[in-house]
Amino acid sequence: MANNYTEASFLFPVPKGGKERALAVLSAAATELEDGEDGYYGFDADWDEHGPGVWIRHDESLDVEHAVYLVQRLMKEFSVQEPFAFCWAATCSKPRLDEFGGGAVVVTQDDAHYMNTWTCAKDTINQIKNGK
Repeated sequence: MANNYTEASFLFPVPKGGKERALAVLSAAATELEDGEDGYYGFDADWDEHGPGVWIRHDESLDVEHAVYLVQRLMKEFSVQEPFAFCWAATCSKPRLDEFGGGAVVVTQDDAHYMNTWTCAKDTINQIKNGK
């Protein structure tokens, strides 16, 4: 049996002096997103002094939609108008067919635009076939 993983690591930058507000948003989002008996909310996140910002990551099973939710909460808290994007890797513990890829999402305060490597590859094949 193989295990599938969704891995990501990115920093949401926070304006200087915004650490406490960011941590409050993170705490509230974690409570709102808590899933099941184990208290898992879809990612690991904490303050990163080097950023500075909120470091969002998971090396096994990132819940992309939950990460988008947190990013949108942070964008609203800090009135961020510019889109923000992050990527993830879809991997597998064994070399199974079609089990590897990844994706990206461009996030605004009120929307998210998802894309993945398979769709991009298929679209490119179709463009080549159609002479574009």
